[in-house]
Amino acid sequence: MGVVGVSSDESDDEPRKSTHKKYTRVRPSWRSKDLESLNDDVMESLALSRQPRVGKRKNLGSKPRRRVDGGKVNNEATPPAGTPVNCVDAIWLAGRPIDEDLQLDNRRYDFVNGLTEVDVRREGMMEIL
Repeated sequence: MGVVGVSSDESDDEPRKSTHKKYTRVRPSWRSKDLESLNDDVMESLALSRQPRVGKRKNLGSKPRRRVDGGKVNNEATPPAGTPVNCVDAIWLAGRPIDEDLQLDNRRYDFVNGLTEVDVRREGMMEIL
């Protein structure tokens, strides 16, 4: 989905006690609960992967942003073209004008295996061959 599919951030301009700047997450309103959960899992995995390894003092490079969920929602955002239809919130989709062309992909994304319906069929064909 690229940059358009991820949450946007708002920087915190208040004086900081720590060296990390805090960013408040702004969730796009079109994102389904399953996609939101997947996004949270990925962000958590990235944060854990950035922790220093045993025997190391610290990781090199920039530290990841400290992102907090502020409960804010971006109602102006639309899903990127080609987004699987089950990644879009059904209530949000039902409230859109009929003539609006969102260019969604009718294939469903499998949140367990990470494949779309066509990819699953293709995987099954590879086993037969």
